[in-house]
Amino acid sequence: MVMPARPSARAAETLGLAMACEIYADRAYDERGNLVGRKQPGAVIHDPTEAAERVLRMVGDQAIGTVTGKAIPARIDTVCVHGDGNTAVAMAAQVRRTLEGGGATIAPFAPP
Repeated sequence: MVMPARPSARAAETLGLAMACEIYADRAYDERGNLVGRKQPGAVIHDPTEAAERVLRMVGDQAIGTVTGKAIPARIDTVCVHGDGNTAVAMAAQVRRTLEGGGATIAPFAPP
C-alpha cells in the first residue's frame, strides 16, 4: 500500500513492485498530495456523508482532491477509513454504499 502521487508510489512503479494506491476517506490533502497535519483545522473529516462523497469523486476522477480544490491526478485502488474515531463504522459503511451506488466495484485486495 502506498500513497498515490508520492515518491513511494513512483519508486514502487520504477522497481516493478506490486502496489495498491490508497487514499484516506477521513483526511484532507494539501497541494502536494500530503495529508494535512491533524492539528490543522479541517484536517480530519468526521462526517460520513462528506467523506463518502469526496471518496466517490476522487475514485471517479482518479485524482486526489486538495483543500484548495486542486485535483492531483493519481491512481486510486483502495480506501482507508481510520478506525480510531467515533464515526469509523458509520463512515466505512457510508463510503461503501456511496461507492457501490456510484458504480465502483468493491473487492478484496489481491496482488497480481
